Amino acid sequence: MPRSPARPCTQPGGCPELVDGGGRCAEHKHRTKRPSAAARGYGEEWKRTSLAYLAGHPQCEEPGCDQPSVHTDHLDGLGPRGPRGHDPGNLMAMCKPHHSSKTARQSPGGWNRRD
Repeated sequence: MPRSPARPCTQPGGCPELVDGGGRCAEHKHRTKRPSAAARGYGEEWKRTSLAYLAGHPQCEEPGCDQPSVHTDHLDGLGPRGPRGHDPGNLMAMCKPHHSSKTARQSPGGWNRRD
């Protein structure tokens, strides 16, 4: 079976190193993994906050959307560890498509974000 051609490293932010078959170069291949959701503040306390908020806001709060809400978003983008992480005034109920598009728009590197 023929090998795939060399391609640039897929490290977010761009790395010019060519890799046989694609993927990440040796320098970027063995980086530390993203901390777990619980380690980033999305543990039991956040689950309770999110479920309570969604119970009171069953419809996506994106203007013009009538889909059911399934995600609780932080308006300030700082997550549950931010200064207003559990403040209802900093939360927004969203359907999956709206939450996904907002996350992709605001995350450095889009879906490849690793923090």
